[in-house]
Amino acid sequence: MLRKLAGKIIVGANKNKPAVGKTPAVNNIKRLKFAFVNILTDINNSGTVVKNNFTVNEKINLQNTLYQSLVQGEFTDKDAGGNDLIVDLSTNSNFQIGGKFYDVATGAFNEDYRINATDIISSFF
Repeated sequence: MLRKLAGKIIVGANKNKPAVGKTPAVNNIKRLKFAFVNILTDINNSGTVVKNNFTVNEKINLQNTLYQSLVQGEFTDKDAGGNDLIVDLSTNSNFQIGGKFYDVATGAFNEDYRINATDIISSFF
């Protein structure tokens, strides 16, 4: 199965060692900001644009998962004006049928951007 990494989180050790003459720290949690971006797609190029939605439960599950890694997430899905964060890929041919894709059956990409057969594709899009 192909996995893509949109970002990475580096989590420090869970140390509770106090500085000299201080009491032990009780909060080793890192605080990170996350943005939920809605994607507009039209994979069939039919003129019907689909917008994804993030549910409250998905955000809660992500927060609970992050908390296990000692990360407190600050989530946003709105810009400064209060509008949804949106990326419109509905007219991008790479995100429609016949666009760039990874074929699970053959284990290969439909377009090859490597110079040598052993080169690693760092970013498909």
